[in-house]
Amino acid sequence: MPKSRGGSAVQTRPAAACHELSWYYLDERSEERGPLLASAMLEMMVEERPQSASMLVRLPEWDRHFPVYTLWRTAISAFLLPPAWTDLYG
Repeated sequence: MPKSRGGSAVQTRPAAACHELSWYYLDERSEERGPLLASAMLEMMVEERPQSASMLVRLPEWDRHFPVYTLWRTAISAFLLPPAWTDLYG
């Protein structure tokens, strides 16, 4: 729903819980897959350890992918906590 701020329309969207975020990732052939919910991404990480920390992922709003290890401090917190995109993508 657009909101007006000083005469310009601003598109707003409710903040999604971490487990509701949809993610895209690059597979082993560098082909983009997704979107998948964070819960499915977490399952995939558990199945594909240890290379999962280097998996390249992005949110729909992002125009590039980032390695999982740059978005979360530990693999355990990946897709459970919000990603640290403010430091990487501002």
